[in-house]
Amino acid sequence: MGENAEAQTGAEQVEAVPEKVKPEFEVKITADKLSAYVRVSSAFGGDDIEIEEVDVLELLENRGVKYGIMQDDIKDFCSIKNYFQWQKVAMGTHAVNGEDGTYTLSFDPNSSGPMERDDGTVDYRELGLIKNVLEGEVLCNILLPTAGIDGTNVMGETIVAKQGQAAAVEAGANVLLTEDGTELLAQTTGCVYFKDKKVYIEEAYSLKEDVSLKTGNVQFNGSIHIAENVLQGFKVFAKKDIYVRGRVEGAELTAGGNIVIVGGITGMNSAKIAAEGDITAKFIENSTVVCGGNLMCDILLMSDVKVEKSIVMKGQRAAIIGGKVMAGETITARTLGSDKYPQQEVSVVKNWKILEAHQTNDEEDEISQAKKDRESLRAVRKKLEMVNQYIDIFSAKIVEENSLGPDKNISTLKEYMVKKSEFTMAADSLRKLIDSYKREDFMSSITCTGFVYPGVRIHIDNCWRNITEEMQNQKFYVNDGEIVLGSVLPGEGRP
Repeated sequence: MGENAEAQTGAEQVEAVPEKVKPEFEVKITADKLSAYVRVSSAFGGDDIEIEEVDVLELLENRGVKYGIMQDDIKDFCSIKNYFQWQKVAMGTHAVNGEDGTYTLSFDPNSSGPMERDDGTVDYRELGLIKNVLEGEVLCNILLPTAGIDGTNVMGETIVAKQGQAAAVEAGANVLLTEDGTELLAQTTGCVYFKDKKVYIEEAYSLKEDVSLKTGNVQFNGSIHIAENVLQGFKVFAKKDIYVRGRVEGAELTAGGNIVIVGGITGMNSAKIAAEGDITAKFIENSTVVCGGNLMCDILLMSDVKVEKSIVMKGQRAAIIGGKVMAGETITARTLGSDKYPQQEVSVVKNWKILEAHQTNDEEDEISQAKKDRESLRAVRKKLEMVNQYIDIFSAKIVEENSLGPDKNISTLKEYMVKKSEFTMAADSLRKLIDSYKREDFMSSITCTGFVYPGVRIHIDNCWRNITEEMQNQKFYVNDGEIVLGSVLPGEGRP
């Protein structure tokens, strides 16, 4: 009886234990939805709370939190029992924005200003206005943009990343963007510019004002067009042509091509004009001129002129007055000298550039040197014939070697090939030398369709003649070792 009563009392005690009550949670999700936090509501008291991981996971699922669940942190939250402190339980992934592309120009698009000399002084004629570039030169280095990487918030939603933008630079005229997009290259030689985010090259440089202290000296790898004048003391250099609409005043012009000066040249005894091609000017006075082609102008006055081909005077006056002029082929003018009888030399000398290497003040020495040059020419021609014979011999041997079969030492064939190349190069060199002498397809002459005045000294090749009286309508040329005269035929040599 007593035992049954005790058992009944124990059962009643077990049944009296209250059921476990689930706590009330608070969930906080940040505004950017990149973090989620959880804690037990402060209104829910008690020290005997027991929370399991599954409770937290169920809570997050109900609240739509599905990405970046921090399992280890949830486990610690449940075991450490800091239930009333905010616990981070989910963390999203930030989007990584792409980086914009950048560029670096290999030239300064702005004027570099006056050049400082080694001694610290400043040259205000060198302003660096023109940015010369060569074909194939790198003009700009480009760093490509990077792609953005999308992120994900704790709700599982994609956070779209910003993509990097291309560098704000483009290839303009005569500029090439490489296939990998990392460089801009010059497609031609010229002047490079950077404007409106474009890099471009102009093959001709146009200047709409005087070449002066404002512009400084002008140096360009292409052609130069000058709308106004070139003032005294300044220099203009072009690898191609120079065109001056105005005049040149005591300046220096150098061109790899032709030079045209519409307004003429007032040399002031300081102008130096040099062109590998033709020179055309309204007039040239008190200047030094070197021309690799033909020279054409109306008046040549008191100037030192050397022309590899012909001097052709054209215009109302077509006159050569004073100074020294020399051509390599012919000279044609309406007037030589003036009624003031200034002393002047008018010369036509074949290959005068070659003869200049043996300059002398003695006429007999000059004649002797000319004879030596002619002898050298004959020797060169003989050497050329010999070289051609060697080339034929070696070519035949090469054919023979090729037909002998594999037992023949291959080095012999290589040796002949090397010799053939050497003799071919020698032949090319000799031909160039001979070409420089070949001016025999024309007759050197000086033609004057108007007056030739006393004071003029005529020089053709190795012959000289002083003019002591006025002449008219004469053609000077060499016959039997002396300068002779002949009348100008109708239509011949008319400027």
